[in-house]
Amino acid sequence: MKVHYHPYNLRFRHPFTISRGTKTHQPTLVVELEHYGVKGYGEAPAIAYYYIPVEKMIEDLEANKEAIEKFVFTDPERYWHFLHHLIPNNSFLVCALDIAAWDIWGKMQKKPLREVWNAPVTKEPICDYTIGIDTIEKMVMKMKEKPWPIYKVKVGTADDIAIVKALRDNTDAVLRVDANAAWDLETALKLIPQLKELGVELVEQPLAKDNWEGMKVLYRESALPLYADEACVKEKMWMPAKTISMASISNSPNAAALLRPAG
Repeated sequence: MKVHYHPYNLRFRHPFTISRGTKTHQPTLVVELEHYGVKGYGEAPAIAYYYIPVEKMIEDLEANKEAIEKFVFTDPERYWHFLHHLIPNNSFLVCALDIAAWDIWGKMQKKPLREVWNAPVTKEPICDYTIGIDTIEKMVMKMKEKPWPIYKVKVGTADDIAIVKALRDNTDAVLRVDANAAWDLETALKLIPQLKELGVELVEQPLAKDNWEGMKVLYRESALPLYADEACVKEKMWMPAKTISMASISNSPNAAALLRPAG
C-alpha cells in the first residue's frame, strides 16, 4: 500500500455561518491509497471545533505512514480496525483513509460500493442542503437558488422562528434545523413547539454537547425528534445518549439501526 495526500482550501459559494462563527473556505485533506496499481481516494474536512486542522492530519499521517503502508490489506473492515487503534485520537484522518480503502475495494471487485454492500438504490436517503445563518432575505435567496426536497437550516439566533417561518412561506420542502449547541434548555422548550407548527421535521444538537441533564428533560418534553452531532463524535460518546433513550441520535424507533462507527 502506498499513501499520498493533497491538502486543499475549498472556497464556499457563500460565507457559511453557524451559531459559533463564519467561514468562507473549508480546509480539507484528500488522501490517496494505492494497492497494486489500484487507487482509492478519501477526504476529511478540518473542523475548528474539534481542534484537528489539516496540519494535524498530515502530522499524524506522516508519523504513521510506514505502518499504514506495511499493513497487509485484505478487506476494508479489518483495515478500519487497524487504523482505529493506530490513530485513536484523529477520527477525521481515519475516516479519510477508510473511505479511500473502500474506494479501492469497490474497484478491486469491479463493482460500485452500493453493490458490494447490497444496498438497494431505491432506499438510499436523500441528503439535505444546508442553509447557513444570514439575513432572512439572504437565507430565502440561498434556498431559492438551490431547489431541493430537504433543507437543513442553521439556527441559534434571536430570530430563529422568523427565519424558519420565512423559509416555510417560500417552500413546501422538508425543513430540519440545527442549533449547533446554541440553545439552553429554556430556549429549546420554547422554540420546539413553534418549529413543529411550522412543519419542521427534526432538531439537531439543540443543547451543549455535555448537557445530558438538560437533554433528559428535553427528550421527555420535545414534540420533535432530537439528533446528536457534536455530542456523538466517537462510539463511546453515544453511551450517555443511550441512557436517556435517544439511541444516540434521535427518538426515532429506527435510530439504533442507523448507528455505525464514523470512519
